[in-house]
Amino acid sequence: MNTSISPPPVELLRFVERHTNFLVVGHAKPDGDSVASALALATFLKRIKKQVTLLNEGPFYRREILSYQGLFSQSLPPPSKYNNCALLVVDCADRDRMGIMAPLATHLECAVIDHHLETEAEPYGTVRYICTNAPSTTLLIQRLIEESGYKLSKREAQWVLFGFLTDSGFFRHLDANGEEILAYVGRALSHNISLRKLYHKLYGNHPLAEHHLLGHLLVSTESRLQGRLLIAYKSRAIVERCGTPFINHGLLYNHLLATEKVEVCILISELPNESGFDVSLRSLGAVNVNQIASQYGGGGHVAAAGFRWEGSFSKLQQSLIEAADSALVRSSSV
Repeated sequence: MNTSISPPPVELLRFVERHTNFLVVGHAKPDGDSVASALALATFLKRIKKQVTLLNEGPFYRREILSYQGLFSQSLPPPSKYNNCALLVVDCADRDRMGIMAPLATHLECAVIDHHLETEAEPYGTVRYICTNAPSTTLLIQRLIEESGYKLSKREAQWVLFGFLTDSGFFRHLDANGEEILAYVGRALSHNISLRKLYHKLYGNHPLAEHHLLGHLLVSTESRLQGRLLIAYKSRAIVERCGTPFINHGLLYNHLLATEKVEVCILISELPNESGFDVSLRSLGAVNVNQIASQYGGGGHVAAAGFRWEGSFSKLQQSLIEAADSALVRSSSV
């Protein structure tokens, strides 16, 4: 097997074998890969007769994962509920991204599985399976299952594909190791799973109000740095006017990054029930937006990253323009 997606460490296989009860946690504000990697792993663990509790503080604000919210406990369990458990953290190499679940990593033996770059000075976890060559954490779960001597079940394959298609933009973001990645996908698809239906799950069935919101964001997007940077702003006022907080972020980023001259796009979203902003950054790959996000305590990977900001919008916007300008200069000099 080609190993650009590295195999899980032997210590992780032993970790799974050794423990009986697991808490499985993903990052706060989960996306499709975070949710699907947790569900794929939990489904496998239950298949091999382990006990599993799924945890995620949420919020589950993405429409494609909203129906899975009820499968996760969103509150930190009391110590009496997890004293005999081990912790498996997926899609969350940085402890702070676990939100209210972060203390579990201090109290429990912990293994971390992720495809994101690490930003912590002192990485956490007894065992760490971090592979940035993988386009999704779900493919690392697939490799873990296969290295454990099992084939994917149909349900596990559905979760693996859901997370992979989320983070790969339905294959659009695959790079030079595409042949190997498609071999993983082919094994998952051997269960006669419909890509058409998965595409509709991810990108279809959106109310007209969401398209109105998308339109407002596109119309109000600002061009900076000679057209190399686009900034979209999702304010509470626009959300109230359109009647929905939901948007297909993939469609927005696709439109913005397909614009002439653009190399980086940024979506700044005003938080609905508290002060501050969520910031999402995307690039075509030459600019490492993870490095930008890490300056603000966030993270992600080269082409997709994010962070949360407390402060004024004008200061945030100006700071991001300066950070993007510096990143564009660095990318031009490489």
